[in-house]
Amino acid sequence: MAETGLSILVVTGHRPAEVRGSFVGLDTTIIELSSASIRRRIRTIRKDVRHAFETQDPDIVVLDCHELSGALVALLAARFSVPIVPRIVGDNWRGLEEDGISAGRRRGDFVTQLRAHGGLYLNACTYKRAAGFLVVSNELRHTVNTRTGVGHDRIAVVPVPATEKTFESGTAARARAAFNIGEESVLLTVTNLSFDAKLSGTITVIDEILPLLSENPDLAYVIAGSGLRRDKLLSFLDRRVNDPAVRNRIYAPGFVDQIGDLYALADAFIYVSYRDGYPNAVLEAQAAGLAVVANEAYGMCEQITDGETGLLIDPTVPGALRSRVESLLSDSQQRERLGRNAAERVRRENDPFVVSKQTAAALERFV
Repeated sequence: MAETGLSILVVTGHRPAEVRGSFVGLDTTIIELSSASIRRRIRTIRKDVRHAFETQDPDIVVLDCHELSGALVALLAARFSVPIVPRIVGDNWRGLEEDGISAGRRRGDFVTQLRAHGGLYLNACTYKRAAGFLVVSNELRHTVNTRTGVGHDRIAVVPVPATEKTFESGTAARARAAFNIGEESVLLTVTNLSFDAKLSGTITVIDEILPLLSENPDLAYVIAGSGLRRDKLLSFLDRRVNDPAVRNRIYAPGFVDQIGDLYALADAFIYVSYRDGYPNAVLEAQAAGLAVVANEAYGMCEQITDGETGLLIDPTVPGALRSRVESLLSDSQQRERLGRNAAERVRRENDPFVVSKQTAAALERFV
């Protein structure tokens, strides 16, 4: 069990189960901010977070929230003279610049641009007060260093912990029945279609594996995930795939509640993303014992050792992804070996107690 003499207050608006897994065995109070409305978040900060400062006298505050929420908690921390440590799980700067400023400019939406500029400003004010940062990958460590000027010694890399959802079991038969999948071999992608960079990655996969789908009438490709860009994905599929027999074997069911069923059904997992931190989808696929093919970037480089716990590719090289997927489909022993090694890696490196020890060590160093 992780041990530290620190009293830790965590304020989160992001995947509370994941956050709890990073503080197992530590003296921690976790306050969850509702994602329903900013008004409810502010009410929680004014009431519950302030009460925690007044009654529990924390030694350090971990901010798993940003922009206005993060700035308000940081102000309270300053009022009570408590150091703050932001937890960064994705490139917040790029998100605000691309999804806010650039997207707003394209649409002529001044309000969206203004909000994004405000978010960047509030984050900058908050991060200036930070005693250190917790990040989930070395890529994000570099990003934080570049964006804030904070030295690497004050940026600790602590991976995402496995949760109950990570090891959610499922049955292939239930997935076949739910989505009417009759093909013998199944390739799977699970992604968040709220982001253009992840949609672009999925399109890269489609372009690469279309020849495989054309050649093998008993091969299916499933793309699970919801988001504002899902309609764009469906439109792309209808334009790009001319053969109805192939199009009918590409399934895009949107959000899937029992995702473990698809992991149980799939023969291999494909993940290409041009913006990421430490993707939970890859973690879940590995925990399910699937061989994963991913682009050599972001947190995927830390989740996958090429040839040992998965396969890494350069998506700019034509045919690179296709050849590696083809090798997996033709070699069941390779699939099983990579999947077995990946599952062992998750149990070893993403165990909540292991992650919590790393969290405790980092926070003690920052204080």
